Amino acid sequence: MSLYGASIIAFCLGGVIAAVVTAAAQVQDNMVKSVVIILACLLGFYLGQTYNKYMKSIGTAILGAFLISRGVASYDPKAPSIFTTGSLKVDDVEFDADQLKDKRTIAYLAFVVVFSCIGSFVQLKFIAPPDEDKDDMFHPDNA
Repeated sequence: MSLYGASIIAFCLGGVIAAVVTAAAQVQDNMVKSVVIILACLLGFYLGQTYNKYMKSIGTAILGAFLISRGVASYDPKAPSIFTTGSLKVDDVEFDADQLKDKRTIAYLAFVVVFSCIGSFVQLKFIAPPDEDKDDMFHPDNA
């Protein structure tokens, strides 16, 4: 993975977490949502630089769990939307987005948390390489 691979993953992860949290908190103003998401992305980029191995493993697990939950939600007509508030009319059926967010939002957040934990565990236990030793003679800094 490139030098900035973990930071790019963490950048996306920050945006996903901020989008889910602002949706669960029912933030009404789209400008506030956008600012929070941008700040979370920048924070994620910084943390990706600092915690490389964990961002690769945990970050991809959270992103994958979020994308799976959004895929499942695409088949659920009453699934909570990330950005929609107020009423929503689809095929002559009107949904009140604010009323639909209570139990379903908690269920989808729980889905993301459970699958994130499972994915993180599997990656850290079986897939992620051990931390590199800086004294290794084959390390690029020692060549």
